[in-house]
Amino acid sequence: MNRASTYGFGTPWGFSLVELLVAMAIVAVIGGGVFHLLLSSFRLYGQGVASTGGFEATDAFDLAFSRDFASAFGPLGFEGDAHSCRFWTFRPSGHGPELALVHWSLSHQGATEERWPPNSPGEIPPAWTNVYPTRVFRTFSYAGTNAPLGEWAATWSSTNTAPALLRVQPAPAKGEAAAVRGRVYLRRTAP
Repeated sequence: MNRASTYGFGTPWGFSLVELLVAMAIVAVIGGGVFHLLLSSFRLYGQGVASTGGFEATDAFDLAFSRDFASAFGPLGFEGDAHSCRFWTFRPSGHGPELALVHWSLSHQGATEERWPPNSPGEIPPAWTNVYPTRVFRTFSYAGTNAPLGEWAATWSSTNTAPALLRVQPAPAKGEAAAVRGRVYLRRTAP
């Protein structure tokens, strides 16, 4: 405090310029640190959301596809290649299981599910479409009930049976060998 500036009343009137500058410098240093900490945490949060967004879509795809394939109704046929498959499946509805035609396709944008009710199979456009923006391009491969262990077919076409196993795996990059890892789905046997 500057005790010399009392203006004749004997009590100090305010802070000196040096005291104000020191206080502003302290507030600026603390405020700058807090601002940097907040900015870093928001940036880190954004990176975390961006890096895990594909996992949520992949989990949703895995859940929906496993439910559809587990309930695939083989006697109505199954058609599939490396990038798409089409089959009849039982889906839950408000009044019990409902038979529906589904078409799953895989592309660089993700997995697409199209569904038609039993009274209008294959009509354009489908009654329901959902896109799962998975980050990795995947391919389908198929195995029958009597297929040797580890033997997968790139296509499946049958008017009265569905494959017992279906594998979804990341597609190999150009010049790479086929990927070994992947997810295998098991179809329940028809009653």
